[in-house]
Amino acid sequence: MKSSIHSFLSVFNLLLVVTFLDGVSGTLTESSDLTSRTSLLLNSNILKQFERDYNLLFSSEKAGNSITDSVPSTNITNPCKEYLSKFSEEAATFVKCAVDKSRPFSLCISCIDSYEGARSMYDKIEQDDNTKGGCHTMLLDNDRVQVLHEINKNMKALWDNAVCDACFKSNSINVDNNGTVTYTLSQGTVQFLTLYYNTSTCIRKYLNVSEYGGFEVESVNSSVCDECRTFYKALNTHFVDMQKASSHHVCMDLVDKMNHTRLVWGSTLHCTESYKENMKIIAIGIFMLFLPVIFYVSGRFCGQRKQIKLMTQKRMSKKAREYHYGSFNEDSESEGLDSHSSEAHAVVYRGNKIILPTE
Repeated sequence: MKSSIHSFLSVFNLLLVVTFLDGVSGTLTESSDLTSRTSLLLNSNILKQFERDYNLLFSSEKAGNSITDSVPSTNITNPCKEYLSKFSEEAATFVKCAVDKSRPFSLCISCIDSYEGARSMYDKIEQDDNTKGGCHTMLLDNDRVQVLHEINKNMKALWDNAVCDACFKSNSINVDNNGTVTYTLSQGTVQFLTLYYNTSTCIRKYLNVSEYGGFEVESVNSSVCDECRTFYKALNTHFVDMQKASSHHVCMDLVDKMNHTRLVWGSTLHCTESYKENMKIIAIGIFMLFLPVIFYVSGRFCGQRKQIKLMTQKRMSKKAREYHYGSFNEDSESEGLDSHSSEAHAVVYRGNKIILPTE
């Protein structure tokens, strides 16, 4: 076999050299017919030899075995072969299921059997160390690519991105020795699916549709909004409560169903009438905004001005008021005193002098 390989390589290299020389000779003068015939004969012989060596190397009938058969195979024990076969089957089933259930999205509940089967088989391979069959080292650690590890990692990433574990009750997923998967849906998931079924059933009764899931709506009964509003509100409220309770970590199966229902309810059925529900709040807000303006305008035209009453101090004593002193004459003085009931004058004039009253 080694001699055949060396012979093949040497003939192949010779073929390349002769072909190169033949091309070079073609660019020279064409006067030498002997050289051309020799070159053609030589090329023909080389091609025949190349064909014989090729058949000798790659034909199992002539050589007795092929190159691929001559490569030594890895000695994989039967238990490891069984692990490898089962893991490949479960992984392939999960990938096919994930693609089929991607639209409408129902991967988590529909593909849990194949996912848990593949994950359980991978766990068995990891736990099968040298103390058992040594499948961990043989299947996971013998190459740099680590095909099984990468496939398992990608499946787990897909499962986690869809938050599939939120669909099921905690610690309820089990796989027995026969590969049978058992699980229990969470209470929130069961309640959501029940409300979703009621809403979908109600909507279907009032629609003439060829395929409700594909939005192929032919006609809409105008009473669908009033008749199904109670079911839709219950479904939407429960979904919002689930989001709040789980910090928006809701199973993607439920999220896709809720998004689909909202899209049909609003865009297809045109049942979203939030402006009617918020009309009272909007009216109250507008009234409170214009309340100060209304108050000042009404006060300007409907109110009465309050008259300011000026109060003067009474500084003259009773004894001083009894004197009839006048600044220039008594008539003007008494006239002035009588005309001012407030008795604000505390100074009495006599001639050109100012006389302060004394008690």
